[in-house]
Amino acid sequence: MNNLEGKVIAVIGASSGIGEGIVRAFADYSPKGIVLAARRVEKLQNIADEMQRRGQSTLVVSTDVTKKDALQNLIDRTVERYGNLDIVVNSAGTIQGDIPHRDLSEEEIRTIIATNFEQVLNSAPIIQAYFENQRSGIYIVLSSHAASKHFPGQAPYNATKAAASSVAITMDNEFKELREKRGFSLWAFALEPGFVDTTEARVKFGQEFKELYETLPENK
Repeated sequence: MNNLEGKVIAVIGASSGIGEGIVRAFADYSPKGIVLAARRVEKLQNIADEMQRRGQSTLVVSTDVTKKDALQNLIDRTVERYGNLDIVVNSAGTIQGDIPHRDLSEEEIRTIIATNFEQVLNSAPIIQAYFENQRSGIYIVLSSHAASKHFPGQAPYNATKAAASSVAITMDNEFKELREKRGFSLWAFALEPGFVDTTEARVKFGQEFKELYETLPENK
């Protein structure tokens, strides 16, 4: 965190939840600029205005992560504004909530797959190519504890998060050779947090949210 001064950071999924929290946390460490990316531009602008009042330079980029060209546009807009891009945090995603797999519609399952996995897979080559050309960069994918815990009834969510983690780990294995043989400063990480208190979690888990949240060891 102490090395963020002067860095340019793009946060995908910055309009709410973990992504919004990451923006606020990063702003405490004096980066050169924070790029806020998501579909909800009005929400992004509200957060950007707050950051600017704190003296933080920001850029808002409307980004639909399910569209393959969106990440290239995000990079292009960032480089146009700041000259480079050092860190990408991909926190875009959706949760399954308390609806078991058997009760999900085909459309709901496709949404989970597209938002949690396909966008990570499709954007990876674009981000990787930019960082390799730059010879430096950090890519962080916000996965989930569900990737390894395989919660009952949550097969679509579990599977997509495991797949998203795999994309980031595979990218880092490819970066490793460039680090060791050519001295490039390239890294990719999959972060797998546990249950997080977000607006989406409260909505999708409904009445079960409070009971579920209070059963977690860290909240007892």
